[in-house]
Amino acid sequence: MRKREPVIHPGASPKRRRAPALPPRERRQIIVEATIPLLALHGREVTTAQIAAAAGVAEGTIYRVFPDKPSILDACLEDVLDTTRLDGDLQIASTHPTIERRLEAIVEALHRHLSRVVPVALALGVVTARTAAHEERDGETAADRVVMLTALVARYLRAEAGSFRRSPMTVARLLVGLVFGSAFQEAHSGLPHLGTRMVAQIVLDGVRRDRVEVSGSKP
Repeated sequence: MRKREPVIHPGASPKRRRAPALPPRERRQIIVEATIPLLALHGREVTTAQIAAAAGVAEGTIYRVFPDKPSILDACLEDVLDTTRLDGDLQIASTHPTIERRLEAIVEALHRHLSRVVPVALALGVVTARTAAHEERDGETAADRVVMLTALVARYLRAEAGSFRRSPMTVARLLVGLVFGSAFQEAHSGLPHLGTRMVAQIVLDGVRRDRVEVSGSKP
């Protein structure tokens, strides 16, 4: 016997199938990505209702993957501090044909990374109570993060060591310091980024081996 087709009455909406539930890890990441921009606007006062609206989920859904709001804020901080993406960008930067372009690409990668870190760090007061809580939990401080970030950049500058009058670690410290300062000014004061080419040129003009050493009052 032939199976009868279901009758659909005019004007009736076809039944929609529910979208499959996301795995907890994916749902967690969607919530984190939605929260990060909100932190720059609202700081710690951001509400779970605002987070839910930005993530496109029900507010109760948040609590299926996070026990409370502080755990969401912690996850946001961990996300922006993660250097996996930066590591990949630095690998790409090392393939450019000239030292000028390689350094510019490193500055670009650093700026992308720190432009996410700084607004969240400012919003969460990382340098104060959050750092103490972090240190108590796993022994890692904000200073440790800066050292690790600088060491990562230095690793990609080792191939350029013959072009510098200073060690790769010193050059990395200069780069991180300049880019961090520029990102801080952007987030805190609204000043525009110094620019990747300017930062790269400032560092190269100061550390490149073929530059004239400045001694005493000589020009």
